[in-house]
Amino acid sequence: MSPSLPRSGSCAPFFQWSLPQIVRLQQSDPAAWIFWDYAGRPRALAVLGVIPSARRIAFGREHLRIMPWEIGIWIAGIVLLDHYLCGWIRRTFNSALPSTVPGHYPEPHGWLNYVDIVFGMALVAYSEEFMFRRCARVLFQKYARPWVMVLGTSVLFGAYHWWTGVGNIVEAV
Repeated sequence: MSPSLPRSGSCAPFFQWSLPQIVRLQQSDPAAWIFWDYAGRPRALAVLGVIPSARRIAFGREHLRIMPWEIGIWIAGIVLLDHYLCGWIRRTFNSALPSTVPGHYPEPHGWLNYVDIVFGMALVAYSEEFMFRRCARVLFQKYARPWVMVLGTSVLFGAYHWWTGVGNIVEAV
């Protein structure tokens, strides 16, 4: 039997995670923007840790289904695909539909840049993997075929990045 999130636990982390994302769009100072970007992520992870069934899904150990060297090939391929194809998709859509880009990522400088690169990237990767690859996957898995589950989590991931414009949503999906 596959694990499932209770109804009360399925949306709570998403709300904790999403509300600060809306607040950050009003920030012009890079430090304030980054603070609000980071604010919801640990809270969402904490909510997952408090709900027992969500904790089993989000933080439970899973068997690695591919070889470690395959992970490196996938990462390299995704980076190259993003750099050469997806960047073009994002720029093309966003330049054709500029009103769909309500926010942009600030350019921090100095120590804030290093904190953002080291801590921020780890926090973003960690929280998004748990939310989309684990929790959302379980929610979709219960009601859909595997290809619908993959498409559904991809659309949800893209929709979460709505503030960067239609180009980034299309790229993410």
